[in-house]
Amino acid sequence: MMREWLALFEEQGSSHVKMRTTSFQLPPNTFPSVVSTSELAREIDMIEEFLATGPSPVVFCHNDLTSGNLLLSTKSSTAVTPTIAEKILLDENPKGKDKEVSLNLVDFEFSTYNYR
Repeated sequence: MMREWLALFEEQGSSHVKMRTTSFQLPPNTFPSVVSTSELAREIDMIEEFLATGPSPVVFCHNDLTSGNLLLSTKSSTAVTPTIAEKILLDENPKGKDKEVSLNLVDFEFSTYNYR
């Protein structure tokens, strides 16, 4: 994806990227103000070489694990919805006595392949 972005940037005739900070302040001499596309290509090469040496496989990832996207559901022999206290107890004893606990992920809009 980084190479695709870089290729689009170069197709538009740009050979340098102006760097600027937006939400934080950095000392002016910490980072260059301009980076060439060839420097960016070398950075991509270094990242790819580094990732190739690691033990992490590429897997399909959710990429948005906020609490609202994780749904804990329980099934019980009774039709009563478990209380918060029961959920806490189920966390300590996931099998429960006669309950099954399942975790459901929702909202896959940011999901894609990523490193584990």
